[in-house]
This record gives sequence, structure tokens and C-alpha cells, in this order.
Amino acid sequence: MSKTCVFCEKFNKRPEGDHLVFEPLNPVVEGHLLVIHREHTDDFTENPIISGQLTERASLVAKIKGGDYNLITSKGKNATQTVPHLHIHLIPRKENDGLLLPWSGQAYKDQLVREIEEMEDSGLRNENGEWVESDNISKSKVISMIRESKGGKDGKKNNR
Repeated sequence: MSKTCVFCEKFNKRPEGDHLVFEPLNPVVEGHLLVIHREHTDDFTENPIISGQLTERASLVAKIKGGDYNLITSKGKNATQTVPHLHIHLIPRKENDGLLLPWSGQAYKDQLVREIEEMEDSGLRNENGEWVESDNISKSKVISMIRESKGGKDGKKNNR
């Protein structure tokens, strides 16, 4: 244990057990939990055995609680790690909970809707709220142009 680590300090108040499960200071949704190991390990690459034990504990907690979860850990400042002590976020998920992950495609869909709404607000609708198709601009052409600017027919970048 490290004397200066905020997570290690939690174990000073609880002398038994190798793991703690608790709510973070700023949970992103109700039920968001952190799972930490007693042994100070900076991140998941420092000690694969501790990392494995922590992942096992987190998976057991999620199984007992039930439901759908994201299990997230980070390594380093650029990966949004703010406490240099290995920890796992268990984030319960529900349909339409508003949490967006970049690989889900939802963020792109939301951005596309915003761009279309901005175009509509900027004069592509008449006073009756109808789409105005003039000067060779149609709604389908605008949508197609936005999708192509984002990386292809379906609007998704090719990640190969």
C-alpha cells in the first residue's frame, strides 16, 4: 500500500479483505461502482496477476447484481486515468441511458441528427415546416453528403 494513494487510504480504514467495492465521487449513472485491490498497482499493465484478480472480483459483483454492464479500466492520463491505482469501473447500462461510447455508433447518429436539424433551422424548411427542395438540394442529397463526409455510405469510418 502507498501512504499517499487515496485508494490505499481506504484500506487503512478496513484492515480485512483484498478488495473494496464502492461508489465513485461522481457516478455517471445510478449503480456505478469502483472495484479496487488492496495491493497498490498503478494500472492493469503493472501486475497481470493483480489485474486478473481484480477483473475476477468485478465480474462476480456484476453477476451478483445482474443486468448489463460496461467494465472499464484505464492506463495513463491520456486514457482518462485520474487515480494512479488500478481500479475497475462497473457501469450498469439501460436502454437509452444517454451514455455514449465511441465504438457504439450512437455518437455518430446523434451528431448526424444535430447536423440535419441545424440545416433545417438554417432555412431548408419553409414557413409550414416543409422541406424545401430547390437549387438541386433535396433532403436525401443532404443526408447523403453528410454521411459521405463522415466516411462512407452508412456514415461510419472504415477502421481497418
